[in-house]
Parts: sequence; structure tokens; C-alpha cells
Amino acid sequence: MIPSKRIVYLRMHDIFISYAKVDHEFARTIAEALNKEGFEVWWDVDIPTGSTFDAAIEQAVADAKCVIVLWSEHSTKSEWVHVEAAEGKARNILIPILVSDTDIPFAFRRRQTADLRPWLKDNNDPSFERILVDIRKLCAPVEQKSYAEEVVNTSKASKPIPEKPSVKAQTHKNVIAKDITGKSNSQKYKRIGGIVILLAVLAFAINYFISNSNLKIGDSYEGGIVFQIDPNGNEVKICGEADLGFTNWHEAKALADEYDGGGHTDWYLPSKEELNQLYVNLYPTGIGNFKDDWYWSSTDTDGKGWEQVFPEGHQQNDGGGNESMSNVRPIRRVVLNAKQVGDTYAGGIIFQLDSIGQHGKVYSDIDLGEANWEDAKKLCEDFTEGEYTDWYLPSKDDLDLIYTYVSETGLGNLYDDWYWSSTVTKGQAWEQHFGAGYQQNDGGGNKSISSVCAIRDF
Repeated sequence: MIPSKRIVYLRMHDIFISYAKVDHEFARTIAEALNKEGFEVWWDVDIPTGSTFDAAIEQAVADAKCVIVLWSEHSTKSEWVHVEAAEGKARNILIPILVSDTDIPFAFRRRQTADLRPWLKDNNDPSFERILVDIRKLCAPVEQKSYAEEVVNTSKASKPIPEKPSVKAQTHKNVIAKDITGKSNSQKYKRIGGIVILLAVLAFAINYFISNSNLKIGDSYEGGIVFQIDPNGNEVKICGEADLGFTNWHEAKALADEYDGGGHTDWYLPSKEELNQLYVNLYPTGIGNFKDDWYWSSTDTDGKGWEQVFPEGHQQNDGGGNESMSNVRPIRRVVLNAKQVGDTYAGGIIFQLDSIGQHGKVYSDIDLGEANWEDAKKLCEDFTEGEYTDWYLPSKDDLDLIYTYVSETGLGNLYDDWYWSSTVTKGQAWEQHFGAGYQQNDGGGNKSISSVCAIRDF
């Protein structure tokens, strides 16, 4: 949500509202309702004309007694909304509010989220009144006395003189004394605010990239129970909360495939290895209510399905055959922190992803101009976007993927024109037209002029 510009903002306030720009009307409605309740609310429409943004927001977050984050399908994808929410979470002043249908970001799912969707449709809904209770607790004034004030009051009451403070405490006393004389400490507060924001960014990054540290075996998650966690933090596997029945092998697979627990339809019968993980990781804990009985796996050898008995752990495919009866427990695989084609990330826009949504390629939405083929390659190699310097000219296949994406979503800053690829056939470089989609390497040759788009891997 925060653009990359700077100002200084000085107004004091109770509440900071973090939201995605698309959710402007939600933010306005909530801000106006809170104003009517007597709260001073800060949201970015308060930034003075002609000023810049991120220092104002940094200071506003640092000064707030309460940080409200409005979670929606837009804000969950905003890096800066995550940063602002992480600052509120770190200071234990965060009140998360759901304003549209979306999954709460992983790092914030353990915190209770208020659902204001009914209230936004009907202002008579009591959900707003409920969050006011928590907001008032955070924004209630707290009377604090400085060390200097305590010494004065103690002296007036003829109480014993306090012990001489340590050097560190004495220094603190001197700083407070300066505050009492009215000297400005705004630079100190700006530095502290900057450090707090930096720590919040670091905390968010740790939570975001090592998100599986927030999950453990046995947790309820995404419609089931976690029984396996990828050590790289890319995915977890969960099982259904209960058995689906007691049946033969063919019907067991059908039951698992048709299961839609938690609103998900990607359940399946576990392999024999996955079934053993259920046995090893969940059965001994008592979580999942597994029976002391046989369970089917999806694995078959020579046409016979494997099954496993709990609690002994023995696996076999030479028992009663596929028509014998065993229990059915479905599982599903959940990718964590999955990125999507079209996300702005790593200096560009994602146009290619691996199977788990963690790595791929981005293209820069900045047209690098027109050039012949040799100069096009050099323009890409010399290109810098933010901290990223490892750009290169896309292959013809990469270029076609970019064309497919931009033709569906709009060209943005790219043009309805020919673009160079790095692919060469018989000494002739391939190019593609971003209006028609046609590729060729029999045009004007490598010395002809075409547009240039750079890509990089992440």
C-alpha cells in the first residue's frame, strides 16, 4: 500500500488503518464510523498535498495506539500491508478485520480476526460494536510519570529519597528532564520509529519465507490435520478429520477423490509412504481418531492395493485382495506461500512458475526501447531494476509465455510491436509480434529493429 516516496507527518492519532488502495471505500466507511466514536483515525488520505508517503506512514504507524488491518483478496497480496500489519503484531496492538472473502495471510492466522463483512452490508450488525471493545482497550489513556516527576512528588510527600539511579537510569533521567524543559526530541522519535519498522519488515520476512515454523504436526489447517511438513517450508500434507468409511480398494479411491472437506476438492487416497507418515506422526498422539484397524493406500503392486494396520504398523498387499474391507482416510497437499502468474515480484511480473509456485521467471514491465538483436541482448544485460541486475533477453518460448499473459491482461507498458528473443535458428534470431502473437526468424534479419523486454529468474 505504501508508495516509495517520503514526507514527515506530525499529527497525533489513536488508530492507523492499513488497507489496499482498491479497498478505499471499505477504509473510508470504517474510518468515518470510528471518528463518530471519538477516535482520531489516520489513513493515507490525510497526507498533505505535495508531500511524499512512506516516512509519513512510517511515523503514523509508530505513533498509533492501535493498528487496524483490512484483509481482502487485494491486501493479502500487498507487501506493505503485510509490513504495517507485522508492526502492529510486533507491538501487540494489531486488530485484523476481514472485509471480503479471502484467506488470511499465513503469518497472521493465529490472531483472532474480526469479520466486518455483515456490518459493511448492514450497519445494524453487532460485529462493529464487538471490535470497539478491543479498540477502546488499546486506545485508553495510560497515565505515566517521568523519573523527574517521581522525584518531585516524593520530595513533596517527605518520603525517603530514592536510591541513586545507575548510569543508564541517570542518562534516562537527563533525557526526560530535557523533555520537561520543552526541547524537541522529534529526531529521536523518528530514529526509533525507523528502527521499529525495519524490525517489523525483518520479522515479516522471516515469517513469510519460513512459514512452516508456525505449523506443527497435529494442527488443524485448511480443512484437515497436518501430518507432514516439508522442511523447506514449501508445503504441508493434511489428512481428513475422520474416516470416510469401511470399503474395498476401488471404492476407497473413489470416496477419497470425491471428498470435499473444508470446501476443497483435491483430496486423494494416500500412497503407502504417505499412509505410513499418518501412522508414524499422528496415530501415537491420538489425534485424528484413527481406528486400531486396517487402512487403504492408493499404491498397488501387481494389481493389488497396499494397506497398513494400526497400531502394529505392518503393511501388506497379499491379504484379502482389493475386494477386502479396510478403512479410508483421505489426504491433500497444501502449498505454502505459493506465488501466482501476474504477481509483481522480484523486480518484475511473474509469467512462469514451477509446480509448487515458489520459483520461476519475471519480465520487466519496462520497454527497453528498440534495437537490433546484438544491442537488444546488451540492453538486457545492462538493465537494472531495483536491486536486480541479472536480466537477460528471453528465449522464444519465454517470449511466447509473456505474450500469452499480456494479451489476456493488457499490454501495460509493453507495445503492440515486434519483440526480440535470444533464440537463433541458422544464424537468424526469432522475434514475436505482441499484437498478433506470430513468431518469425525470416524477417529483416538480426540487424532489423525490434523492441526489447528483459527477464530474470527467481
